[in-house]
Amino acid sequence: MGAAFPLALSKKIKDNKVPFNLILQIFKRGLLLCFFAIVIQHIRPNVLSATPDVFTWLIALLGFALLFLIFWRFPESISKNVGLGLRATGWIGIVLLLALVTYPDGSGFKMSRFDIIIAVLAEVSVFGSLIWLFTRKNWMLRLGIMALVVAIRLSHNSGEGFVKDLAMLQPSGWVVNVHFLKYLLIVLPGTIAGDIIVKMMKTDSQVIIDTFNEYKVNATFLAVFMVGFIALSLITLYNRWVWQGFIGGIALCTASWVILREMKGGYYDILKEVFKWGVFWFILGFMLEPFEGGIKKDHSTISYYFLTSGLALFFIIFASIVIDFFRKKSYLGLLIDSGQNPMIAYAGGGNIITPIIGIFGIQTLINAWFTTPFLGFLRGFLFTLALAYVVKLFTRYKIFWRS
Repeated sequence: MGAAFPLALSKKIKDNKVPFNLILQIFKRGLLLCFFAIVIQHIRPNVLSATPDVFTWLIALLGFALLFLIFWRFPESISKNVGLGLRATGWIGIVLLLALVTYPDGSGFKMSRFDIIIAVLAEVSVFGSLIWLFTRKNWMLRLGIMALVVAIRLSHNSGEGFVKDLAMLQPSGWVVNVHFLKYLLIVLPGTIAGDIIVKMMKTDSQVIIDTFNEYKVNATFLAVFMVGFIALSLITLYNRWVWQGFIGGIALCTASWVILREMKGGYYDILKEVFKWGVFWFILGFMLEPFEGGIKKDHSTISYYFLTSGLALFFIIFASIVIDFFRKKSYLGLLIDSGQNPMIAYAGGGNIITPIIGIFGIQTLINAWFTTPFLGFLRGFLFTLALAYVVKLFTRYKIFWRS
């Protein structure tokens, strides 16, 4: 998300001035994502019923279809009036559905029932976009804002203080919550990466063609090392081999830099810039790892924000080498198609794949067969792969959801 802000918003800035309607669009997008967070949680099969049946799965599919009408970016072949009619049908339908459905605890629609991940993304999409707009030429100011977010994050978790008192004024069950702003510590490093990617898109690709044979081995090792950072972090931190992971990470940083510094040209200079930021966040994440009892996603620790930001930058380098250097975009096609359609990808698992395998009785067979840890992993892999291909189908036919 953070990396996407410079790519999407820079095109809408005219004469170096931020138009007011762009600010309104940012808030509108945030509100739509809040709406999506609330609705998607209300129409998930496992939320609708503790023991989903055919009726439950049909309700889940109906909810997806109504969201489709709300968020689908209609093609030009559909007239404006028809598009407005379909959109209105979606809004009216989803309101009626949420008003009529009853949940296992006997309750109906509740504002406090929302998807936490989408709620977080809604909030940081607004604040992250605004921060990027007004610091787009000043990375130091952006880093300073990150320092303030760290201060708020630490004070909020402390035993007392006015920052904690102010945060407590807002009930924790709200879809918009001050506490979610801590995830700006992932989004804002992403905006720096996005600024660099914008520069990369403007570089002359001829340098890659001219140096392909010379740097082919270097690029191969560099791609392997970038994936190596991710594997190393997962294995060592999961097993609590923290100092071993840190030493291994420093070794990978050194080896990667030895390769990168030999590669000359505008494109490679951009890779070096991404790599330096990746190393910074990676090392900072490891240095903070002992704080708060070790790295965790839930409840998220400060080391989690920075370390995952570093790993994300390393993956950007890996993807760039595969796509731009080796021209093998198809190798990452499933990821690219899902990335272009993230809302369908997020909703599709619970509201397309799960209802379909439930209606056709496949879910019962899966529960009976996939009973060991390895088979559980295989089940998750196959489920994700099926979802990726469904999203790929939507993307290839240029069917997109947009907030």
